[in-house]
Amino acid sequence: MPITLFRAVLLAALMLGTPGLAWAAGSDQPAATVRPSILAGTWYDASGEVLSRQVKEFLNAAKPPAGNPGALVALVVPHAGYAYSGPTAGFGYARLAKEPFTTAIVVGPSHRSRFPGVAVDPRPYQTPLGTAAVDQNLVRRIQESGGDMVQSDPRVFDVEHCLEIQVPFLQTIRPGVRIVPILMGSMDLETCRALGRILADIGRDPGVRLICSTDLSHFLTDKEAEAMDGELAALVKKMDPEALHRALSEGKVEACGGGPLVAVMMAAKALGAGRADVLALAHSGQATGDQSSVVGYMSAALVRGRAGDETEKTASPPGSGVSSGGAKPSSAPGSGASGSVGTPPREPAVGVDLGLGVDDQKRLLKIARESIQAAFDRKDYKPTGLTPGLKANRGAFVTLKKKGELRGCIGRLSDDAAVAETVAETAVLSAFEDTRFPPLAVEELAEVRIEISVLTPFEEVKKIEDIRIGDHGLMIVRPPFRGLLLPQVPVEEKWTRDEFLAHLCRKAGLPPETWKEPGTQLFSFSAQVFGEKE
Repeated sequence: MPITLFRAVLLAALMLGTPGLAWAAGSDQPAATVRPSILAGTWYDASGEVLSRQVKEFLNAAKPPAGNPGALVALVVPHAGYAYSGPTAGFGYARLAKEPFTTAIVVGPSHRSRFPGVAVDPRPYQTPLGTAAVDQNLVRRIQESGGDMVQSDPRVFDVEHCLEIQVPFLQTIRPGVRIVPILMGSMDLETCRALGRILADIGRDPGVRLICSTDLSHFLTDKEAEAMDGELAALVKKMDPEALHRALSEGKVEACGGGPLVAVMMAAKALGAGRADVLALAHSGQATGDQSSVVGYMSAALVRGRAGDETEKTASPPGSGVSSGGAKPSSAPGSGASGSVGTPPREPAVGVDLGLGVDDQKRLLKIARESIQAAFDRKDYKPTGLTPGLKANRGAFVTLKKKGELRGCIGRLSDDAAVAETVAETAVLSAFEDTRFPPLAVEELAEVRIEISVLTPFEEVKKIEDIRIGDHGLMIVRPPFRGLLLPQVPVEEKWTRDEFLAHLCRKAGLPPETWKEPGTQLFSFSAQVFGEKE
């Protein structure tokens, strides 16, 4: 029987007793200020004590995969009743529990309500474990970025299970978590791409993680489901969302949240994910004993790096501030391995001289290191005794490298603070808030070498021919998307100017030729770059 991308959406409305009735978006049914649980007592236990114990059992039973876990960008988890998919979801959330996140953007398919584009729910979500607040700033950003594509009627969420089912897990692994609930009503490729770009932009914010809520094949035999779901898992592991969308549309594989899965994969790739680890693959027959008609479940982690990588080798926008990374970190120039701050700093052969002499450079490197140590010691830190050069208002990036490999890089573009204060702030963010990597451990600090890039003001590029490799960093702006690469990146990567521009576009989550299109702005800047000596 041919299977389409949307057959599972229709079938899933019948799965496991979805409560409520469907209606089209735009009906005049009133919406509550807090979305009450529609699943308590059916899809999961109505008792907060029992539910908490059950979720913790799922988490504790999930064994972490062997090897380097990588920096998590996005998670794929199932959304059936806990008796069926809870153990599989436990693998995903046990992985997410290791991340320093504060906000989860949860994207799922609309099983019951029909509407074009996507919808976002601004209401807090109630479960037996309490109320999960919604990040209203991110809701507004999605609405502003998506324009007419984004619906704002919360009533399409009132009979939808695929988002609420994730909330108790999130409340358990991160008490006080904020959520952003998104439903997709359209799953065409253009909608997936548009949502993926919005998610990529928001995914740069500190503490944000992306979650796709989807089940896999529906109502096949166990053997058929295992074969089809295995094919889908293989496509996910290849990190090729366009190929996955084709396979879904042609009926080769099936997922009721196929659109959300494609969109989240697109966003994850734009944020630097190059690897997908399938944590668990199962189906409902393993819980019910009925192998004649099953539903498939998967947990997967989309992480930075490539399949088979033992260390993180891809760079991407961080979750806080703006990253300097290119396609991969390099040990040439600026990746030194040692770091006595009592000797003259290493000065890469890129950028410009902004008048920061050796003493000022040594002081900034010391400020960066001291601010990170103060964070470990849980002490406030404010640089004092500053020279006029260190009091000058400038933007800056702080890059951390360990054994020649990138370990964190976050910057501040604004020049509204003294460069010494900016360096102190971004050093801590690079150590603990760059979501490509786990937070720096105290024992790693001695192994980390620090590089600082102090920025000049930005100037709009009028002629592409004026861009000089080694002298200029670039920022691309095509609202709501933005991406930046520091001057040393194209030198380290040995890019031509056109390659530099293409990678800049990809950094912003845009197609590589976007810099040529009307409405796209390019800005150049330079930097004085120096670092601790090897």
